[in-house]
Amino acid sequence: MANFQEFDVIIIGGGQGGALARMLCEGGKRVALVEKEALGGACVNHGCTPTKAHIAAAKRAHDARTAREMGVFTGEVRVDLSAVVDRSNKLVNQFVEEIKETLSSFSNLTLLYGTAKFQGQHEIEVALHDGSKSHLRAPQIVIATGMRPEVPQIDGLEQIDWLSNSSLLQLMELPEKLLVLGGGYIACEFAQMFRRFGSEVVIAQSGSQLLKREDEDVSNAIAAFLREENIEV
Repeated sequence: MANFQEFDVIIIGGGQGGALARMLCEGGKRVALVEKEALGGACVNHGCTPTKAHIAAAKRAHDARTAREMGVFTGEVRVDLSAVVDRSNKLVNQFVEEIKETLSSFSNLTLLYGTAKFQGQHEIEVALHDGSKSHLRAPQIVIATGMRPEVPQIDGLEQIDWLSNSSLLQLMELPEKLLVLGGGYIACEFAQMFRRFGSEVVIAQSGSQLLKREDEDVSNAIAAFLREENIEV
């Protein structure tokens, strides 16, 4: 029979779940936090943090290329994408370590790295990264595992090495050409970013406008800005 560790709350997922764990610990609860990969969740590891770091680098490249419009001449602009990725990853690791340090300061928090599986209504089994297993029990279990990108059903897509928003951020070499499927805000963000790095970029959107949740005049303005930077929409 499994030997269960008892907690007030078990949280599965160390993204927003990590923030909840901190608040519960501050309130005196005994908390177990289970994370499969890295603390911080999608925003810190694959979204906001690395994306904005890449965008900042792309803006520097764009400013350097267009500086001549202000009478400033910089010469040829070259982007070393591996250096951009290295800087982004360092920022991500810094944030992850800060989160880990904060959570580790609570004596009433147990942090486990592994994959959780329910064993009952109030019980889970965690397959830890070292190959062992832990069994946890709590009256409350919070599922905060986040989301993943939806892959569109497009004929032939499974036959190519397509890129997601996460894998794009780990590219070490700049693609000569990039086709962005979709016209949402993430698509527009990545399209402009890689165009400013130096790729030829095309956005393919099935709907009648980019940013379909926005008013038409907003969408048209964004499309015009992108076309001004030689992005084909």
